[in-house]
Amino acid sequence: MKILIIDMTHGGDLLALEYAERENDVTCVDCYGTSSEEKRVLLEEKGIRCMTTAPDEDFDLLVSPIHCPDSFLSNTRYESRKTFHEAVGELVVFRGMIFEVTGARGKTTTCHILSFILNRFGRTIAQLSSRGIHFYDEGIETIEEWVSIAPPSILKVSRLELPYDHWVLEVSLGGTGLADVGIITTLGENYPIAAGSRTAFDGKKQMMNLVKKVAVIPEEERELWTPQIPPGIWVSTFGEGGNVNGVLDGPLELGSDVEVRFKCLPLGEFSTTLKGNFLVPIYLRPMAAALAGLKSCGIPMPQLCEALKDFPGVPGRGEVYKEGETWIIKDHNPGVSGHSIEFEISILEKFYGVDDVGLVIEPTAKRVRERLDLKEMDLIFDVHDSIKGAYLLNPEGKEKEVKNFTSIQDIGEVMDRHPIILWCTKGGFI
Repeated sequence: MKILIIDMTHGGDLLALEYAERENDVTCVDCYGTSSEEKRVLLEEKGIRCMTTAPDEDFDLLVSPIHCPDSFLSNTRYESRKTFHEAVGELVVFRGMIFEVTGARGKTTTCHILSFILNRFGRTIAQLSSRGIHFYDEGIETIEEWVSIAPPSILKVSRLELPYDHWVLEVSLGGTGLADVGIITTLGENYPIAAGSRTAFDGKKQMMNLVKKVAVIPEEERELWTPQIPPGIWVSTFGEGGNVNGVLDGPLELGSDVEVRFKCLPLGEFSTTLKGNFLVPIYLRPMAAALAGLKSCGIPMPQLCEALKDFPGVPGRGEVYKEGETWIIKDHNPGVSGHSIEFEISILEKFYGVDDVGLVIEPTAKRVRERLDLKEMDLIFDVHDSIKGAYLLNPEGKEKEVKNFTSIQDIGEVMDRHPIILWCTKGGFI
């Protein structure tokens, strides 16, 4: 079969290698011009033709990301077309139960909660998330750090020889059709993709279109997603009014354990105590989403909730620790945004009674392709008086001066200025 693959930036090279191994005639187009010479040489050695623009030719199959603009296709003609998600779903074979998680926010945290609880009940799990590839058995083994969550990364994971019985996969912009349980954390902003010809909804709905057994969706988005779910799929919702919802009774104290009640319809309400080394209120929805998905695993809900008492949190997601007399809340992940920062400030004010926060922003770190938009911060300053200082972490002096921010070279410069520092870095693969 003659196959054209568009986009080497988001894993097209991995798909090209997979198709070539199956004795197909493969052409791979680096439409963004980001591939390395080393990568191109590797593909060419495998008999894969590499180009920078789509050729004026006929192909049996076109494979491209859901967000790929049709303008990249030029005069190319093709008999059939698949998204990267669909192609991965057809190429990969896993044994065991598979969870896929997509959505605008909370994907990585939901994955880690799923894996942690499953492992508590003796399951072995291979997990792919933006934090990397991890294997859960008697402990947690890091196979590779900071991995892209574009669907072709699943091809890489599928080749690992691990004694797993469950897969937990974070996938950007939709599902692949591999999932027994497909979870959408939230649509969020329905932003345009593919040069405005499609939206984020068009990508994420693939999760619902292709899921095999259980669809997990936010209760407040039920009417949006239900029409996308095939007949015979069991639907479980989370959030207020849903099948699972987490409830907190404030006020809370930083660093102290927190009692949480999970309302699980129609079973009742179950309480557990969570550790204080992470910002518990921002974990409530991911926990509810994970529990809603785990209802299908045959583990009683009271035991699922109880297992959370040992959950350690996720590094870089609302970590809470103290240095000297100063509390640090640390976010270092690709999902850091104006929205996420505003949400955490609101949580600190509402649940912890905080009235003096130093906000430290690091707009980008290595391995991230999208900088934090500092213009999003203006609204936060307007509505949150608790921010008593805002600082731009600028260790190499390369950042421009930004309105409302004081430039610093090291976080130690502000440690004694505020009782609480919210330190946010946009970093990692997306």
